[in-house]
Amino acid sequence: MKSSAAVLMFTLLLITQDAHGLFEDPRCERCKCQKTTKSFVHPKKISDIRLLLPTHCCPRKEMILTLKTGSLVCVDPAAKWINTLLKIIQENKKESENPSL
Repeated sequence: MKSSAAVLMFTLLLITQDAHGLFEDPRCERCKCQKTTKSFVHPKKISDIRLLLPTHCCPRKEMILTLKTGSLVCVDPAAKWINTLLKIIQENKKESENPSL
């Protein structure tokens, strides 16, 4: 009787727990950015840009800037200025790979 009561209590505990957190893949990392900004960051202050695409662990596209000071800034990927900056970087990269003679 005690074992069936324990099984019942365990089952009720499972039902009332947040199943997402309880059965989450331990290899998954949650989203890196808790908050994002649309504020402009001058390109001279940026040392690295990382784009993290959505995964089953984090459904959001994330844009993380590393500043020359070492701090990280999460930018809203929909911010117009960051998309313009990425296009300029991409164009400059193409030009440097295929210089006109």
